[in-house]
Amino acid sequence: MLSRSTITRIALTTAAAAAIAVPLATAPPAAAATGPNTFAHCPTSATGGCVGYTVTGAQFQRITATVFLRNPTQYVPITDGIGWDESLVAGSRWRVTLGVSNTTSSPSAVWSPSFLVFHNGALVSGADVTAMWCPTPGDPCQPASAGGGFPTSSTVTMTTTYDRSEGTVNVAATDLNHQLYRAFFYVGTGLSFDQGLIEAGFGAFTAPTSVTRLLRFTGAGVSTYNGRSHSLASFFVHSKIIATSDGTSMGTRQAVPANLDTGGTGFNANFQP
Repeated sequence: MLSRSTITRIALTTAAAAAIAVPLATAPPAAAATGPNTFAHCPTSATGGCVGYTVTGAQFQRITATVFLRNPTQYVPITDGIGWDESLVAGSRWRVTLGVSNTTSSPSAVWSPSFLVFHNGALVSGADVTAMWCPTPGDPCQPASAGGGFPTSSTVTMTTTYDRSEGTVNVAATDLNHQLYRAFFYVGTGLSFDQGLIEAGFGAFTAPTSVTRLLRFTGAGVSTYNGRSHSLASFFVHSKIIATSDGTSMGTRQAVPANLDTGGTGFNANFQP
C-alpha cells in the first residue's frame, strides 16, 4: 500500500522486467532463523501495509513477490481499500516502497501502482516523478501520472533493487501481459539496506466469521549484496508482521500471515474472526 493521497484507496508501495525474471534459490528452511512477531495498524502505517513478513540480519539488494489481483468486490468486509507493497529499508535513513492498490467501495477496473520514498522518516515529495507506465512491449512508455494500471485478475510481480554502483533504487511491477510500471530514485552509494518487508494492507473492515484469505503471496524472496538469491526462510531472520487494532501485541488481531510455505517463497495473509 502506498501514498497518503492513495491511502484512501489504501495505496500500498531492477530497472525493468528482466530483473524480475531472476530465479530464486530457495535456501533450506532448516537454515532459517525466526524472529519475534512485529505488530502494525494499517491506518497508522506509513505505507498502509500491516500484515506480512519482514527480513533482517543481512544486506538486501533486491526484494520481490508476486500476487494475483482478485476482484475488489470480493472484499465485502473492507470498506475503503485493499493493496499490497514491498519495501527495502536502510536503517532510519531510507525506505523505498512499491505497491499496488484498489478501492473496495467503488472498485476500479484496474489496480493502481505507486512508489514512495521516505528519507529520515519523512515522505519525499515528488519521488515518483520518474515513474513510467509501459502498456505494450515495443511501444513508447508514458509518464505514470497520465494513468495506467493492472486489470483485475492479473498476476503481478513487483521487484525493488538497490543498484550499489549507481546509488539508485529501481522498482518495477509487471504482469503476464508484460505491462510494466517502473521508477527509480537516487539515494546514494555505500548504503546498507538491512531490512525488507512484504505486506498487505486494508482499510476499515468487519471481521469475518472464520479465517478468510486477504492475499496470497508467491515467489517471495530477496537477493543479498553478494548477488545470491534466497527465499524468505534463509540464514537471516524472518518475522511475521501481524495487524492488530492498535498496532501493538495487546490489540485485537485483525490479520495474520500464515507460516511460510513452498520452500519459504509463499504465504497467505488472512483475516481473523
